[in-house]
Amino acid sequence: MPVITICFASRYGQTERIANRIAKQLAQQNCDVLLHNIVLDGALPKSDYYIVGAPVMYGNAWTPMRKWLAAHRETLSAKVVAVFNVNLTARKPGKRHIDNNPYLAKLLALLPEGIQHKQVFAGALDYPSYPWYDRLMIKLIMHITGGPKRCGHRIDYTYWPDVDRFAEQIASSTQ
Repeated sequence: MPVITICFASRYGQTERIANRIAKQLAQQNCDVLLHNIVLDGALPKSDYYIVGAPVMYGNAWTPMRKWLAAHRETLSAKVVAVFNVNLTARKPGKRHIDNNPYLAKLLALLPEGIQHKQVFAGALDYPSYPWYDRLMIKLIMHITGGPKRCGHRIDYTYWPDVDRFAEQIASSTQ
């Protein structure tokens, strides 16, 4: 049975939640799955297939993920089967499609061509957990884009049925 490794970075936890959900769904499809947080371990584990999950911070894939992709691009070139991007812009239905999300396009530019499965997921807005600078910047971005600026609780914008569907597509293409 091929091994699928989900390599992800997660700044505030939503990308990790999504990676865990994908892993759970793949395991239910009898796939052998490993989760690999590239922030905790920058190595590239040996695997048959890789899924890359990256959060967006200020318009780009988070810096640790960009550096990790640059370091492992050659090895990943033949084995990346899927990529997902997590950003708050995707909270808007028109921005969650792979063809019109600028942040996915930026992430794909860092990866080898020919990736079979691509997906954009909306993230979570969690002002209480952000450091003051991120809270201020994200509130400014929300002001510009018409999002919530005052919120004392976490808002999960991720549409979880899309996450499950993404995992099912990956499972069917790797078995």
